[in-house]
Amino acid sequence: MFFSFIGCYRDNKDYDFSHNIIFADSCTKQICLIWDIDNNGELSSQELSLVNPTDLKYAFQGKLISSFDELIFFSGLNYIPSYCFFYNTKLESITIPSSAQSLGTCCFSGCVNLTSITIPSSVTTIGMYCFSGCTELVSINLPNSITTLGSGSFYGCKNLKSIIIPNSVISIDGCFRGCTNLKEVILPSSLTTLAMYSFSQCSSLESITIPESVISIEQYSFDECNSLKRVNFSGSSPFELDFESIFPSVDTICVPKGAKELYISSWNIRDDIIIIESDPLI
Repeated sequence: MFFSFIGCYRDNKDYDFSHNIIFADSCTKQICLIWDIDNNGELSSQELSLVNPTDLKYAFQGKLISSFDELIFFSGLNYIPSYCFFYNTKLESITIPSSAQSLGTCCFSGCVNLTSITIPSSVTTIGMYCFSGCTELVSINLPNSITTLGSGSFYGCKNLKSIIIPNSVISIDGCFRGCTNLKEVILPSSLTTLAMYSFSQCSSLESITIPESVISIEQYSFDECNSLKRVNFSGSSPFELDFESIFPSVDTICVPKGAKELYISSWNIRDDIIIIESDPLI
C-alpha cells in the first residue's frame, strides 16, 4: 500500500519537511505526490526517504515520465523492485539512489528512450533483462561494485556501442545478445565463463580479448557475430573449446609467445587461420 507509512516516522523523530525538491518532470512529481505526508502539494527529501521498495513497486510501471533523477532522494530504497520502470517509453534519464544494492528483473525493460542512467557504487546486482530493449542506450558506466549481471540484462540494446565489464563479474550469460552496434568490449580478469548467447547477434563486434581467467566459452556465445575476425587469448594454456563452432568467422587469433603449437593441437585450428604469438598481447 502506498500510504502504509503515513504518520509512522523513523525512530519516532519529528521530520522537517520544509526543504522541497524541484522535479524536472511535472508528471513524475504528480505521481510522487502519493507520498506527500504533510499534504502541502510539495515533496521533501525527508518524505521521500520514508518510501520503501514495496511502496515503489507499481507506482511507475508504464507511466509517461521523461526523467527521474530525483529518485536519488529515495534514500530508503535498498533495491529497485522488478518491473519498477517497465515500459516507461518516454523515460530518458534516471539516477539510482546510493542506498540501492540491486536492480530487479526487467526493471528498465522496454524503456526505449532511456539514454542516461547513473548507477552508484552501492549496486552489486543487475537483474535478468534489466535493460532489455533499451534501444537508445549508447553507453553505460557499470561500477566495480557489480558482481552479478543477470541473464539478458542488456538484451536488444541495439545502440549500445561499448561496455566495460566490472572486475568482480565472473560469468556472463546472454547479457549482450542482440546488441548489434556493440563494437568494443573489455572483459575483466575475474571472468571465468561466457555462457550461451553472451554476445550472440553482436554483428558489429570485430575483435575481443579473452582473459586468462576464462575456462569456459559455451555454445552460441558469439553466434551471428559475422564481423568478429580476431580473438586474443591471454592464457598460455588453452581450455577445452570447440573453436570452429564458437568462432566460425574468425580468421586471426593472438596467443602468448610459445603457445601457438599448443593451441593448434588442442583446438584443431584450420591451416588458413592466422595465429600470432605476442607477449604481451596486443
